[in-house]
Amino acid sequence: MEKKEIITITELLKRLEDAQSKNKKYDLSKHLKRIYVPHLEKIKAMETVVNRCSYNEINGKQVYCRHTPTLYFTLQARTLQLYFDLEFENVIDDYDALAAAGVLEPLMSLIPETERTELKTMMLMIRDDIEFNTREIVPFLETKLEAFGIGANSLFDALNSPEIKEKIAELTKE
Repeated sequence: MEKKEIITITELLKRLEDAQSKNKKYDLSKHLKRIYVPHLEKIKAMETVVNRCSYNEINGKQVYCRHTPTLYFTLQARTLQLYFDLEFENVIDDYDALAAAGVLEPLMSLIPETERTELKTMMLMIRDDIEFNTREIVPFLETKLEAFGIGANSLFDALNSPEIKEKIAELTKE
């Protein structure tokens, strides 16, 4: 398929409204840019979706925090972006606008069911991996022990510095 101009959801809805005002049917399929996305691209896209919806920054540190509704809307928007020449400016507002205009289902129906199922499955697998790696007791403890080890090594390195050795020698002479 040829490379198409990427349009915003607002622009798509304007084009639909213009066609309806002229009693014409608007062909949504002309915005379809492909019917298959390679697996590596799917994985990368779903990693982006999950990462955007799974972390909060607390005290300068990324902390896992699940945002399921945001994950759903982001998955839908990213799915549409992968297969159509559409750009979302505000995921939730644009999603609502598509749904309210009755365009969401017709667009999604143009994507093969196997593709939609694979994207959702990959997204869930990636989310489960993140949860396992951040929440299960063994990986959690491994992470904490690794952090403790780094801190302990830093402390030992500091204690082995010539300045500290000199101070310890002075204290033990007294």
